[in-house]
Amino acid sequence: MKHTPSEEDNWIKKGQLFCLNGDKEKAFECYKKAFYISISELHNQISLKFNAQLMSDRTNMWNSYYPNIVSYYNKKFERTGFSLNFDDYNSFEKVSSLL
Repeated sequence: MKHTPSEEDNWIKKGQLFCLNGDKEKAFECYKKAFYISISELHNQISLKFNAQLMSDRTNMWNSYYPNIVSYYNKKFERTGFSLNFDDYNSFEKVSSLL
């Protein structure tokens, strides 16, 4: 059975192609879109799973998974020479206010 890539996977693949082609700015934009999808999906999963739970549970879940997302994308961004302020998205509450 063939794996159908997610939208996030597609943006990462496009970013990799731009990196290989030397277009670091376009690669960064692709990786940034994939990052946004990742944190949006994390937010949605936590919201659904902990809909009736305490905000502290949501915060703990965010704090468990968000650092892994940052670590993954930070490596991608470094290859482009561009950066993103991960602190803008480092809490469930911050992302909630943006969505």
